[in-house]
Amino acid sequence: MDEAQFRAFFAAYQAELDELGPVADRNDWQLKQGFAAARRLAVLTGTHPQAFPNLGDPDDAWDWYRENNPYATARLPRRHGWRLMPPGDVATD
Repeated sequence: MDEAQFRAFFAAYQAELDELGPVADRNDWQLKQGFAAARRLAVLTGTHPQAFPNLGDPDDAWDWYRENNPYATARLPRRHGWRLMPPGDVATD
């Protein structure tokens, strides 16, 4: 996932939590909604079954994701030297 995608997911996560209000004031249903939002973020960022760290600042969250997640686009390995070509064509470097 690139930075723009991550920031969009993180903003949606933060917006969902903001709608629920402070944790101390939430009822059981709202608490479960907050946990579900956290699980969705963990799945989307590839950290599931562990939770994504609870970082309130999007810049800090992106920095953590970029540095610690092997699925971040900066760390995707180049595979086998194959280039994407039109269907049926294969080229190697």
